[in-house]
Amino acid sequence: MKNELQILSKQVKKEADLLLKKTKLIELLNKYGYVHKRGSYELDLMVDGDIDVYVIDKQFSKERAMQCLNELILQNAFRGYLFYDFVKRRKRGFPKGYYLGLKTLFNGKKWNIDIWFMKSMDGVSNRFMKKVVAGLNDVRREKILELKKIVKDRKIDLPSFVIYNAVIDGGVVDIKQLSAFAIKEGYQIS
Repeated sequence: MKNELQILSKQVKKEADLLLKKTKLIELLNKYGYVHKRGSYELDLMVDGDIDVYVIDKQFSKERAMQCLNELILQNAFRGYLFYDFVKRRKRGFPKGYYLGLKTLFNGKKWNIDIWFMKSMDGVSNRFMKKVVAGLNDVRREKILELKKIVKDRKIDLPSFVIYNAVIDGGVVDIKQLSAFAIKEGYQIS
């Protein structure tokens, strides 16, 4: 299974690159600030169509984030568009910023692109990514990919960062342990 999951992860990332190129999304976002691809894309831990993008905008404002959203809607490259204000309405585990969510089908697969508009790179996210990179080795990478695939296949709603923490900090090696870890962290999975 090791090679299969690594091959899957590389294939998904390659599809992500094709989607980003076809939609010219990064080009558009570059007009609003410094663009940084994060999460499973950056870590080479992709098992499904989910891309996290941070836009660091020195002119950061709700109006600019909405302007970008309007431009994306007019571009019409995606099927669905979401907007959340996580500046005013904070949510545990999420950066302080404006969230744009894009949904589409590409090569027969559902894709979600999470775009975070922020004034500066989120310190919590930076520390977390550094911790994950430092804690990754071949065994943990494989375990994370395996657990992410199980979570995806069973349609369990659990953020990837919980899986990363579970494997790196909690020593989790199977879905039963992941479930217990998630419950302790305040997430309900079935």
